[in-house]
Amino acid sequence: MFNFLVIASIISLAHTCTTVNGVTGACDLRLNEFAFAGANNAGAGAYGVLWYWTGVAALSCFYRHQNKNITEQLELGIRYFDFDTAYINASSATGWWEEGIVMVDGDAYSKSLKHALTEIDNFLGEHEDEVVVIRLKNHSAWAREAIKSTLQDEFSIFNNTQLNGERNPRLGDAIDRNWRVFVFVNEEFGRQCFKPVLEQVESVSHAGATVKCWEVNEIYDMIMSDERVTDEYYQVQVNWFYTYGLCIHELASLCDGEELYKIREINRLLRESTGRGVNLVLIDYVGSGDVRLADVMKKINEENVKYIADKKRKLGTKEL
Repeated sequence: MFNFLVIASIISLAHTCTTVNGVTGACDLRLNEFAFAGANNAGAGAYGVLWYWTGVAALSCFYRHQNKNITEQLELGIRYFDFDTAYINASSATGWWEEGIVMVDGDAYSKSLKHALTEIDNFLGEHEDEVVVIRLKNHSAWAREAIKSTLQDEFSIFNNTQLNGERNPRLGDAIDRNWRVFVFVNEEFGRQCFKPVLEQVESVSHAGATVKCWEVNEIYDMIMSDERVTDEYYQVQVNWFYTYGLCIHELASLCDGEELYKIREINRLLRESTGRGVNLVLIDYVGSGDVRLADVMKKINEENVKYIADKKRKLGTKEL
């Protein structure tokens, strides 16, 4: 009876789509036609410094990827959350160490995943035209089975919207039905898992730098080297960050500000070559620099809306 009432309550919150994440004309786009601004390892630093399992504070230089909590990230326009995870069982849960799936960076602990999911749910309850994507890819191998067995319970925390189990639906339908959270998980959790398995074409996620950010052609060539890029079943992801050479916050500063405008050019080149653009972009230290990733992605989405509308119009003219 309780589940029925919850579902009925969520359905009652549904309304007609007018915009998607602030983009006019995007209701007819499918998930893999839309571009989402993302936070790399979004939980690592969202709640302050991370801690080793031994109880010693981890060096932020090497472990902290963000300095804004999840609500602040949402307010900065982040709609794609990448979480690295592990698991704490009941016998180990004391005080700061919370039972269940937890957000980590390697061997350093942040907080329970439920903290982040609750913030996302509360935000979506107040913003009816917003859609969020969550990725659970990197995880501690020793925690795999525990994470896999508790995923459904962890994500039952949503009260203001429902999870959307479709891989590539029309976004207007997701908003109309109030199924506005998409969760994609690592294949190692098993294809029998209740969440869609990750199917992505992405630029390299492990690279070093000391003096400058990525060039347009570097990212473009990486993505184009994967023959699956033309398959709309796969999401196209740009990893706009580095992983070694400097402290993480210093690496992030190489690629913020006006460097973010390069992503528009990458999107344009992909669209010209394959007929589709970038879907997901991950950065460290969301909010640093004087240019917001969300603003860049909004421009990309406005360009994509026009491109897709023109494409459909041309196809319609040919049919006539």
